[in-house]
Amino acid sequence: MPKEPHKITDQEREDFDHSALTTISEVQARSGKMEATIEAAIAVTGVDPEKARKLYNGSTTPALTLPADNYLDSLPVEDRVDPNAKYPYGKLPQSIKGGKIPDSMLPIIDAFIHDSPEPELTKIIVHILEKTFNADEKKAGLALSATQKLDYAHYYLKGWLEDHGYFVFSTESDIFYFYEIRRKLFDIDNPVFAGFLVSVTGVNATKPAFKSFHSICKTTAYIQNKSPVYRVAYYNTDLHRLYLSGFEGEILCITAKHILAEGNGQTVLFNDKESWQGYDYRKGKGDGKTLDWFCYDFPYYGGDKYVYGLMFKSWIMTIFFPELCPTKAYPLFWADADSGKSTMLRMLAKFMFGDYADVASPPAKLDAFRSAAASNHLLPIDNLDEYQPWMRDEIAVAATGGEVVMRKLYETNMLVSFMYRVYLAFTARTPDTMKRDDLVRRALIIPLDLIPGKLIQDFEILQLITEKRDDFMADIIRMAQRIIAEIMENGMPTEIHWGMGDYDAMSQIVAKLDGKLESYENMIKQIKSDQADLLLEGDILIEAVKVYLSDRTLPTIEMTNFELYHLLKEALYGSVTKTPGWPDTPRKFSAHLISIRKSMRVQYGFRWRKGTSKAKHNVNLYWFEPM
Repeated sequence: MPKEPHKITDQEREDFDHSALTTISEVQARSGKMEATIEAAIAVTGVDPEKARKLYNGSTTPALTLPADNYLDSLPVEDRVDPNAKYPYGKLPQSIKGGKIPDSMLPIIDAFIHDSPEPELTKIIVHILEKTFNADEKKAGLALSATQKLDYAHYYLKGWLEDHGYFVFSTESDIFYFYEIRRKLFDIDNPVFAGFLVSVTGVNATKPAFKSFHSICKTTAYIQNKSPVYRVAYYNTDLHRLYLSGFEGEILCITAKHILAEGNGQTVLFNDKESWQGYDYRKGKGDGKTLDWFCYDFPYYGGDKYVYGLMFKSWIMTIFFPELCPTKAYPLFWADADSGKSTMLRMLAKFMFGDYADVASPPAKLDAFRSAAASNHLLPIDNLDEYQPWMRDEIAVAATGGEVVMRKLYETNMLVSFMYRVYLAFTARTPDTMKRDDLVRRALIIPLDLIPGKLIQDFEILQLITEKRDDFMADIIRMAQRIIAEIMENGMPTEIHWGMGDYDAMSQIVAKLDGKLESYENMIKQIKSDQADLLLEGDILIEAVKVYLSDRTLPTIEMTNFELYHLLKEALYGSVTKTPGWPDTPRKFSAHLISIRKSMRVQYGFRWRKGTSKAKHNVNLYWFEPM
């Protein structure tokens, strides 16, 4: 069962807002099951019945109230249900109140009631829908049609749902139901909510009545005012507070000095996947050693471990500050087999989300990629080796957080849209999909060497993750506090040394806090060099440049595109007439040259400018400077 969030008192909230507490680490989330009845509320909270009517856990929506009796006031009725009944919701016609549920339904009702969050409500709804009428009742006009019975059931269901939670229409046009007892946000279009609805109503999901219940929920959600819904983390830039989901109804409100546990929905609302497992940062050491071990010491980097470790750690921290890093870089672990590249992303996913998280294989189709990206905060794609041309544009859009509009599944004319919020990460041996200049400029290319000696078995790695997960998340929270303190004192860095400015700013902060400013400077150089290597790898134009530069004895000269085209072609092929792979015309050569010339500047001293003389006015001129 989910942990019950700690009930925040007014005094605790006031103390927290004024930063008067010396520590709130002792504020614990209570465990135990909270039933949706006043009796259970009294037993758990120890308060009297009147207090049990009040707000649950600080929420502005009553979650535990005695059943009201006004949902059917507007309907013509003949009699009330017994006011002394355990669950006296609304009014019922005498004909329904007095009937008997068919014997054939009793086993089904018993099965549903066993898992129902409100057995009495389930009994009433099934009673209404399955009530049969004899000939005398029909002759007396007491019988109700199927539509009338369904209307009564609608009122009971909607009344219970609104008493125990509320419907949400998100700013991105998604619809949800928030169940306050569990502090759980259900996506109404998700099968998980369908299962919840079945347990509440006792109606099979294949029945017309269930589809009607589901439609009522969707319609009610769509008429709500739009509200923000977050995933994993939300950073309030005005108050400098980081809200981090604990995945089991608990949220951590983190400032530079304090950590306050509260229930999901009290301040902000998080949408967590069913498979995400909770963690307990209170059991973690929070000394930073586990996070540093994972980033700096565990991988076998193909270069300076402090450079690549800082690169990876900085990217991990951007995952928890999405409002500070709306444009997203993505790591690409570029290595051969047995280097641990898949293990790195698998461990990160499991550290963050628990046992059921893992890497994903490359999606075969566009819809599959978009579906995975829309439902995840972190999407680690393993073995992106096969060239996928359609994925290039999608990766570029995802990196900038763009909006995607697509046709709803099984609906011809229904369009849905979503914003890319996902953080992508990749592993590959031959990353041909990534070899486009705009994609390469966003990539954090991390080479790994073959692991020396005996490989670590998978079960040992899984055991290691289980042992260190609370430590890892405690380190993340502690690092986040230090980042918040640095931002509050000095603001975000404004001097940017690389095109991905949001990531660059975060990496400067992490480098400063870790005492690795020298590694940061080397990291920026390494990023540019590795990007150039990836983009230029196997490029036939680059092969020609290498040959030309190795034999060149002439001083630096400026050349037009036409002159450079023939010069490099002759350097590579000599007098051979057949030149497979070489651009057919100077125009095609120019288009390709423009796409890679920035990387050539880093690796080969390539330079260019616009001509100013009369003969070469506004013409691109190229030359090579000694490296």
